[in-house]
Amino acid sequence: MNDEDAVIDDIEIENEEETLEAEADVGDIMSDVDPLADFVNSVETGNFVNAEQQFDHAISDRLQQTLDQAKMAIAGRLYNAEQEIEAETDETDS
Repeated sequence: MNDEDAVIDDIEIENEEETLEAEADVGDIMSDVDPLADFVNSVETGNFVNAEQQFDHAISDRLQQTLDQAKMAIAGRLYNAEQEIEAETDETDS
């Protein structure tokens, strides 16, 4: 192998490294934006421990959101029922 071939090989290796770094940066950005994409990437790369943690976190978040919505609905019904009872009481007192 001559010097020109060695230089070309070095340039190709540097380009591949830069491409891999750019892809990693894009992956980091996407994981911040889309947890599902991060989960899928973990499964594709065979990082099942990380995928399990991401799955558990996603399910936990979804469950917490559902519980919060249910709490708000129940509280809204209770609060509105109290207002109706107070309004009926005020009307009967008059």
